[in-house]
Amino acid sequence: MKNKIETNRGRNRNPLYFFIIAVVLIFTAEALDMLFLHSFLKHGSLLLEILIDSSILSIITIPMLYLLLVRPMLLYIKERDIAEQALQEAHEVLEARVEERTRELSLEVTERKQAERALKKSELNLTKAQEVAHIGSWHLDLLNNELFWTDENYRIFGIPMGTPMTYEKFLEVVHPEDRQYVDKKWSAAIGGEPYDIEHRLLIDNKVKWVREQAELTFDNEGNPTGGVGITNDINELKFAERALNAERTRLYSILDLFPGFVCLQAQDYTIRFANRRFIEEYGDPMGRACYKHIRGCDDPCEQCPTSIVFDTKKSHVWISDYSSRDRVYQVYGEPFIDSDGSMLVLEFSIDITAQKIAEQELLKAQKLESLGVLAGGIAHDFNNLLTGIIGNTSLLVHKVEKDGVISKRLGEVEKAAMHAQELTQQLLTFAKGGEPVKEASQLEEIIEESCKFCLYGSNVKFDITVAEDLLPVEVDRGQINQVMNNIIINAKQAMPDGGVIEVSISNCTVSADDDTALKTGKYVSVLINDHGVGIDKENLQKVFDPYFTTKKSGSGLGLASAYSVIQKHEGHIEVTSEPGVGTTFKMFMPVSEKGAVIRKEAHPELQRRAGGRVLVMDDEEIIRDVTTEILTTIGYDVVSTTDGKQAVAVYKEAKEGGKPFDAVIMDLTIPGGMGGKEVIKILQEYDPEVKAIVSSGYSSDTVMAEYGKFGFSGVITKPYKASELAAKVQDVIAAEL
Repeated sequence: MKNKIETNRGRNRNPLYFFIIAVVLIFTAEALDMLFLHSFLKHGSLLLEILIDSSILSIITIPMLYLLLVRPMLLYIKERDIAEQALQEAHEVLEARVEERTRELSLEVTERKQAERALKKSELNLTKAQEVAHIGSWHLDLLNNELFWTDENYRIFGIPMGTPMTYEKFLEVVHPEDRQYVDKKWSAAIGGEPYDIEHRLLIDNKVKWVREQAELTFDNEGNPTGGVGITNDINELKFAERALNAERTRLYSILDLFPGFVCLQAQDYTIRFANRRFIEEYGDPMGRACYKHIRGCDDPCEQCPTSIVFDTKKSHVWISDYSSRDRVYQVYGEPFIDSDGSMLVLEFSIDITAQKIAEQELLKAQKLESLGVLAGGIAHDFNNLLTGIIGNTSLLVHKVEKDGVISKRLGEVEKAAMHAQELTQQLLTFAKGGEPVKEASQLEEIIEESCKFCLYGSNVKFDITVAEDLLPVEVDRGQINQVMNNIIINAKQAMPDGGVIEVSISNCTVSADDDTALKTGKYVSVLINDHGVGIDKENLQKVFDPYFTTKKSGSGLGLASAYSVIQKHEGHIEVTSEPGVGTTFKMFMPVSEKGAVIRKEAHPELQRRAGGRVLVMDDEEIIRDVTTEILTTIGYDVVSTTDGKQAVAVYKEAKEGGKPFDAVIMDLTIPGGMGGKEVIKILQEYDPEVKAIVSSGYSSDTVMAEYGKFGFSGVITKPYKASELAAKVQDVIAAEL
């Protein structure tokens, strides 16, 4: 279209142009016409002249007008129409282009507005995010020394927003004590070092902590031109850190007060933390592998319990026996996730050595109890038989010639019976019965007597060291004598080539901190040390077990019975030994609150008394017979009964008949009937002045040990000799109520 317009541009003339040409042609034609007429028709008529003039003018002008006026005008009109059409088309194209551009501009404006809104929203979000996160940002122009801050940066520094900032103004807000540090770090950053610091601000005399990070820009020559950075308000974080540090310090203090060991192990077994108790025991282990620091090994322990916690990621409890330290620990392993996501194991170790000792003591007691079931079943009947044998034998000894053959044989019978009594007594120490009949005694007397008896005629001597002001103990002298005999005999047998048994006796106090099964309180400690062959570790754990012995002729009951006796006295016995060096027994006996009993001389002979009446109650015929015979021999009038009901009736009848009994001897236990414990209550209600002696060869009751509390005036243990029975009855009758 553009080319077409340019092609016709030269032919497009103004109509005035064609009109002027037409007028010029007409005048030219008229002039030629007049010249022609004037030349050829000088004297013609006017009409003819007009007709010829018109014809000639028409012939000349009409073609000329067509060629010079009409045709160009038609062409003009046509070209104008074409031009107008082209113009219209160009206009339409232009309008389309304008409309398209308008749409493009509108879209660009819309997008720009959207971008502006998004940018504004982003800026608002950034401002809000900085406000929420307490993080401000800044831009520094070092060339113009201008510092541009965001709103949050102004808020953090406590400076009015919009205040022109410089590096110097920034330093004015920094805490005076930190300005040199900040300036030094900034100078280093200008030199190319990283800028990431924490420091304080001082705003209205209040301290605030911030963290600053920045990246600087440099020109081609390496000179700094500016930088961008952030300021993080970490004041709350610092308070939280201080609170956390205080809590950590509190936790460490608590863990330091924990009586056991606490440590934190990584998966390579390095120790990350240990409490004070751990460090005091093993030294500072930080950063060292536990197997190296504690065990002294180069490799992890086989089947390490800590590895179980790492593998299962579950809690695990195990017992750790540090034999080199003679301690036993119960260890609790708990999985622990560190702040970096790595797994650690937190271990709590509790010293359960005392508990294990108590468990071992309980196990021994249970073993002894099982033996006691057997021993208690036969003790009563066996002692009744021995009472008949010993009582009759001792009675006959006093009725025959002292130096005769019969007296000698009876003495051997009595000795054999007494040995049987000792064996029975050993069995009884395991039973629930056989409670010790205690009295306040000086332990050194019992021990010295036992040493003299057991070591008489041997190549082994004894050396006793006794502390000054040694306190008395509450013991059954017979049972403790048996304990000492067993220990001294073992010590003598451990030194076949002779030697010295060293005995040390002293007062001691047991506190709650001591690793022992004893109750807190005062005790008398006895150490018996020999220099014999010693006991190996394996057998040392079994020495107190019933029937355990390393001797060919041993019964295995000696030390087991010693252990049982000490337990029943609420004491404790333990042993240590080293093969080839010797063995040491250590005993603890509770101190008595009473003064030691002064021992009376035994009655070697049966002598007739002034008389008196005695009531005997026992279900065993042999006991009734021998007791009656012994008491009758020395002048007493004796009546015997078989059970409690009969005894009460006989006692009342005698009292009411004017022939009261001076003493009553009662068996503690009567199968299927009332025993001494029940009868004494009835008799005391009837006769408050009744004098009764309780007798038994075995009982699980405490009456034998604490007879006075139950109303008895005396106690005698089966089996007994005639002289012992006579002395006991005499003492009870003679005693005042």
